Amino acid sequence: MKNIQVGQIWKTRGGELVRVVSVDDTNFPYNLAPRSCVTGDGREFDDGEPGELDLVSLVRDVGA
Repeated sequence: MKNIQVGQIWKTRGGELVRVVSVDDTNFPYNLAPRSCVTGDGREFDDGEPGELDLVSLVRDVGA
């Protein structure tokens, strides 16, 4: 599993840049700004379906 932390900015498989705004370690959903929530394997947390929100590359780390 990637070391995903609040405050990081990631590029998604769909090409969007998203910021991690909160992490729930119990169910592994990552709340993303501006709009959505995704699990660690890229499935959209609300419907469980695969989406384009896989976090594929870290753009900016916390404190960078």
